[in-house]
Amino acid sequence: MELFQDLLFQKFFLGWESPLPVTAVDWLVERFGKGDVLDLRSCLCVLPTTQSARQIERRLAHRAGELSLQYSPPITLTAGELPERMYRPEKPIAIEFEQTLAWARTLKKQPDDRLRPLMPTLPEADSLAPWLEIAGTLRRLSSDLASHDVTFEQVLGKVQTAAETRRWELLKSLYEGYLSELSQAGLSDPFEQRRRAIEKKQVRSEKSICLIGTSDLNESIAAMVNEVAGEVFVLVAAPQSREGSFDHLGRLRTDAFLNDELPLNDEQLISCGDISDQAVIAAAIVSDFSQRLDSSQITVGLTDESQLAPVEMELEDRGLPGHRYAGWTVAQTAPGKLIALLARLVTRPTWDSLAAFVRHSDAHRWIQSQLSKGHLSKPDVDFLGDFDRLLADHFPINLADPLPALALKHHRIAVEVRELVCQWIASFLPADFLTTTEAEPPKGLARKNLKKRSGDKQPISKWSRLLLQWLATSYHTIELETLVEGEETSEAEEAANQKNAVRSSEATSATLTEQAAAKVGELLARFAELNGRLDVEETASMALETLNSRLAELRVGIERPANADHNRGDQRKDISLHGWLDLSLDDAPAMVVVGFNHPFVPGAVTSDPFLPGALRSELRMADNDRRYARDVYAMHLMLQSRSDIRFIVGSNAADRSPTPPSRLLSAASADSIARRVRTLLHDRLPTPESDFGSAKPLDATHLPMPSIETDGCPIESMSVTAFKSYLECPFRFYLRHVLGLKPLDDSAGELAANQFGDLVHGALENFGESDDKTLTSSKRIYDALLHHLDDYAVKRYGSNVRSAVQMQIRQAQQRLRFVAEAQAERIDQGWQIHATEASVDPSMGAAIEVDGRKMGLKGRFDRIDYHPDKDCWAILDYKTHGSPPEKKHLRNARDGDDAEWIDLQLPLYREMIPYLGIEVPRDEVQLGYFNVSDKKEETRINLANFTTGQLDVASELIRECIRRIFACDFAPTEDLVQYDDYEMILQTGVPTRMLTQMDLAEDEVNA
Repeated sequence: MELFQDLLFQKFFLGWESPLPVTAVDWLVERFGKGDVLDLRSCLCVLPTTQSARQIERRLAHRAGELSLQYSPPITLTAGELPERMYRPEKPIAIEFEQTLAWARTLKKQPDDRLRPLMPTLPEADSLAPWLEIAGTLRRLSSDLASHDVTFEQVLGKVQTAAETRRWELLKSLYEGYLSELSQAGLSDPFEQRRRAIEKKQVRSEKSICLIGTSDLNESIAAMVNEVAGEVFVLVAAPQSREGSFDHLGRLRTDAFLNDELPLNDEQLISCGDISDQAVIAAAIVSDFSQRLDSSQITVGLTDESQLAPVEMELEDRGLPGHRYAGWTVAQTAPGKLIALLARLVTRPTWDSLAAFVRHSDAHRWIQSQLSKGHLSKPDVDFLGDFDRLLADHFPINLADPLPALALKHHRIAVEVRELVCQWIASFLPADFLTTTEAEPPKGLARKNLKKRSGDKQPISKWSRLLLQWLATSYHTIELETLVEGEETSEAEEAANQKNAVRSSEATSATLTEQAAAKVGELLARFAELNGRLDVEETASMALETLNSRLAELRVGIERPANADHNRGDQRKDISLHGWLDLSLDDAPAMVVVGFNHPFVPGAVTSDPFLPGALRSELRMADNDRRYARDVYAMHLMLQSRSDIRFIVGSNAADRSPTPPSRLLSAASADSIARRVRTLLHDRLPTPESDFGSAKPLDATHLPMPSIETDGCPIESMSVTAFKSYLECPFRFYLRHVLGLKPLDDSAGELAANQFGDLVHGALENFGESDDKTLTSSKRIYDALLHHLDDYAVKRYGSNVRSAVQMQIRQAQQRLRFVAEAQAERIDQGWQIHATEASVDPSMGAAIEVDGRKMGLKGRFDRIDYHPDKDCWAILDYKTHGSPPEKKHLRNARDGDDAEWIDLQLPLYREMIPYLGIEVPRDEVQLGYFNVSDKKEETRINLANFTTGQLDVASELIRECIRRIFACDFAPTEDLVQYDDYEMILQTGVPTRMLTQMDLAEDEVNA
């Protein structure tokens, strides 16, 4: 047949002044249309990409409607789907995962020494993941060779060194072993089956094959098409004058395009900065195009997937939503994220993993549905908040570890939700996972249902079935009926293929989540039927990680409706977002290409560990020259068929790496190249207003401050700390003490400053309430303090403590050593601990009267000491720092009575002394700190030494605060607040507010 290829294959050059989908549809209508009938059922339309296939489908349907033709669509498919329609395999084709398992099985059978030429360091024999990774690399290598119709034997004839010869001899032997493994499993390799079909002259097609724009058809597919005896039509997007640039199948000849000069005008190039700048400029250009074109007539090309999100967001901000034809990976969808979180939870069953898992919207919804069924004791409780508080207060690690007593007491909901989730994922957990008796299982659930599974290894097919059944509890689009055993009849198979090949032209109503779930369900159903000989047994954690990695890269997307294009009968107003390979056959009249840079365009193939560029060239495989020629041809199609086109040349990629301009810019005369280099080096960054006509810049963002509206004073009593909050900022005071808004950080791995203080306070409080408080020896005091510290830590944090918390406990132990010495000295001076954690509250009558109204007072006192010999009292507050009271209470304390009060704690203690049962004048009661510092010299009792004038000012300030609160004065302060917990609410991080505050501060300095 090779002698008559140009006669047997009918080649038609449709020009490149119009996009190929337009000219190809015209050709099909003219060729196959008869009267008022357009019957294409006898035709296989083969296109290079899924998107180009969909464009042909839409255009054919629309054109038939315009001409009022009775239309029967063709089978439309991509080039990769064509081979298996031209022969019937001798054995079922192994799916990719089965191929990878066959390679892994072959590798693991080899002696270690034999694999040394391939990999000097071998993975552990019982570790599946690394073997699958290596097997996947070899599968891709063999597929790459086979797609170019190159054998391992041919590679051996090209390698030069002895080391490379040994490696390829090993690879050839491993490939033969791989084929043997598939054969013994009753399966076959797709490329080997194609070769056999060619050798046995079994390639045929009952339908006419129409190759549309398949300029880069690989050798494997080309070899099969060459054997077809029926009609083959080749539609080429090029003028007849370029006939010599293409072979009989319409594949471009590399040499014919290497020296082409592209009709690229300088004004079509836009020099830009990083990806953020590129996204802004791309959106501005699109906005300008949209002034005279329908949005659906505009395409944005993205040369790298990392550009998608920034461009998408910029378009959305301008009211120009984009439609990503490439869709999303399953890993980016809700089902994919849920599987990843499940794998993480089973592999690392920690409270952190569980907290992440229950935050997933679908997991959260399932738990809420169980709450509504009464499985928990308090179904209306915010269990996420309880989780956050548990993690923030107690730092639990492993789910199976017993929780500390205080956690069980205060976070019952989180504990019960843990039990509920463990029941939900019981298929992947061992039966004895939760063996503690700290809590009864939730109502309606029993631990006996936890069958031992994850400790035992099971086939991946079994885990796939269990995962599929588990996912079906959350996603209704997963149909368990897909697990029905048995094979379809050939008639049913043909019907299924027809259904898959003829894509629906109607808009899909399924959401992205539903589509992703259905896609995952289909693949898991197939994995559930893995060949028994190739299947491997693994633990639940390893199996889930393996399945997750296989599912993550699946792509799903919401179909753009057939009525979504203005020129093609569409109504939707969205911008098409395409990858580079789809742009040459796109039919939109306007186009913007983002990232016209190296290494995105053209892509390089120099990093292959087995097939470097030089070897690929010798084997006539797709090399850098081939990719360059392919992209030059693609540029011809983009430039010749439209005038509204811009190429954005950026300076940096999304990862901030520098990106030189694309080599395609050098496909020009020497003068043009020099001129472009000068232009790009100048780095002219256009602005939307100056460079894109009517495109308008975005308005500045306005972020209004939240307001407080109240009819009357919402506060009846105040604590000591509340006064300090009000002095800092009345607005923040309202958020914390009225609305109860408090920060909660469940991601901290160590005790916060206040938690460390509580740890020390807890030990000292327990010490002061025990008989140990009378001890006089510093050593015995220290031993007692250590006992109380450990008791407090175990009750709050349990026995399995994070290493960072363990370190902080040891730091507390060191501080308590200093405290023991100070306490022994205090006892030696005749002082006794009278009370710890004594409290005062409004029920005792504690209040301050202002303008005829009373504000209740409440507070707790760390320690009250009494000296019986001197009949003297002292109120002390434990502080885990070494600063004296004057420094913490007063700003500019050296100014005497003019110092500014920033904390009213000790003056407020004076106000509450009458309610403590201390029958001496309050001025005679000592007030101060017991500093518990990390320095020995700073660990001591620091008595306050306020002047009478300072205390009078404090007394008046206390009453002024109460007066303002009664007046509902909660205006936010203009001053910066240190350690601000409400930065997001008050927007103190917004640049405009930060600059305003900086200006105010500068004005004060200048004044």
